[in-house]
Amino acid sequence: MKNHDKLDGLKKISRVDAPPFLFTRIKGQIESLNPVAEAPLPWRWSFATAAMIVLALNTGILVAKLTSQQESGVSEIVSSMQLSNQNSFYNE
Repeated sequence: MKNHDKLDGLKKISRVDAPPFLFTRIKGQIESLNPVAEAPLPWRWSFATAAMIVLALNTGILVAKLTSQQESGVSEIVSSMQLSNQNSFYNE
C-alpha cells in the first residue's frame, strides 16, 4: 500500500521542455573537440606482427592438441571397455 502512495506522487511530475537548439549545441561541442591522434606507423606494424605471432601459436597449439586427443582418445576407449583391436573371432 505504501508503494502505491509513493508511485502516485510520480503522477504529479510534468514534462519539461528542453531549451531550443540544445541538440545542435551539444553536437557542435562534440565536433569542436580535437580528433584522436592515430598511432605511429611502427606501432601499428609491431601490433600487427605480434597479433599474427599469437594467432599462429594458438593455431599450432590447437592443431597439436586435437591430433593428440584423437589418437589417445580411441586407445583409451578401447582399453576402458576391454575391447580387442584384433579381427579374430575365436580365441585360439
